[in-house]
Amino acid sequence: MKPTRFLLQSVLILGAYAVLLVLDKVWKINLPSVVHEAFWAVLATLILVAILDALTSRRLPAAQIKRMLPEQFFVGRNSQVGLEIHHTRTREWLITLYDHYPNTWQANSIPVTIKLQPQKLATIFYNIMPPARGDALFTDIEQIYYSKIGFWLITKKIPATSLVKVMPDFAQVLGADITGLERWMNLLGAKRTPRRGFGQDFHQLREYREGDTIKQIDWKATARKHALVSREYQDERDQQIVFLLDCSRNMRSTDGQLSHFDHALNAMLLLTYTALRHDDAVGVVTFSNETPRFITPRKGVAQLGHLIKGIYDVMPTHQTADYSQAVDILFAQQKRRALVIVLTNLAEEGEIELLANLKRISRRHRILVASLKEEVLDQVRHQNIQHFEDALDYAGAVSYQRDMDKLYQKLMAYRVPFLNTYPHKLGPELISQYLKIKRDGAW
Repeated sequence: MKPTRFLLQSVLILGAYAVLLVLDKVWKINLPSVVHEAFWAVLATLILVAILDALTSRRLPAAQIKRMLPEQFFVGRNSQVGLEIHHTRTREWLITLYDHYPNTWQANSIPVTIKLQPQKLATIFYNIMPPARGDALFTDIEQIYYSKIGFWLITKKIPATSLVKVMPDFAQVLGADITGLERWMNLLGAKRTPRRGFGQDFHQLREYREGDTIKQIDWKATARKHALVSREYQDERDQQIVFLLDCSRNMRSTDGQLSHFDHALNAMLLLTYTALRHDDAVGVVTFSNETPRFITPRKGVAQLGHLIKGIYDVMPTHQTADYSQAVDILFAQQKRRALVIVLTNLAEEGEIELLANLKRISRRHRILVASLKEEVLDQVRHQNIQHFEDALDYAGAVSYQRDMDKLYQKLMAYRVPFLNTYPHKLGPELISQYLKIKRDGAW
């Protein structure tokens, strides 16, 4: 409880009155005695009324407020939070509401001052946007209102602690009106490559068509029917994909508003969505974080939600990339052959360990390494050199790129397929590679 401007102004006026009385004593103005008596009467009345106003107002019941939260929040997307206000006052009531949401979130239309109608329920909504994934905490709801006479501002807090989950912004894709996977992939910019081989799942026999290969002809059926008959195959289904998601310090680099880790996470979820639509199973291994996680590969659209809930709060750490840890978890948990996609930001450090572990994976699984390029380094290498500091930056960027080129050459020598792309292009390029692998046959 604190004094209002009205009370402070009243005290200020009385203070000026008191100064006048002091001057009367000092300068012998000889003001009438009634002036002095009036001051003390007004002062006593003000104090008494202020005390009574405070006592009676504290007994008045505060509003009961209930916070209404969405089931989930999504990074970078506005969501609505509602405050439902119940009260029993028999007259109009002016109240200001504050909601104690997470400090880093951006909100508008809050705090809000509203006039409550007598004994009527009121509901207000405000928009809020979280900047990062993970768990977040809403705490108290605060209400501020005037006392009965208006001498005091009364503040009351209602405990309303709520732990909420902030999911990756891939939820925007899920919420979109996707009429078909092909259209969706075209919007992403994913290119479908011509099929060079055939899946191994037999689909049906049909009449021979121009362009069919000799390998497709079913000679027994041809002999029975006395006409050329071809076998038709379909892309293999029920295959498995396991992502190795790097959570090391290299993934803390930023591109735009997102870290490389978040770009990799979004790209992984996009490819997961595509693979599940193709009836493949998808799982994840996180490594180089405090508690590595393994999500068993499963099929079905529900797996996407399960996967998101399993990794929404994973963050990049300050550890170096531990590829041995990733492979150990993979081998312990994943017995069936799978397409293993390593999402990382390759660096020269740990090169020997990297190559050794990629070789370990390739003995049991088909492998694809997707590394994120540092776009800022390309910008440094192409900028005009005007100062000595620019020259140093340029030399460092060129040296780094030279080392990375050597690493890429070694990956090619080891016959390790890899993508080296900018973060914002990772999703479409991963999908294109996946579709190409599907058309090339089993992994």
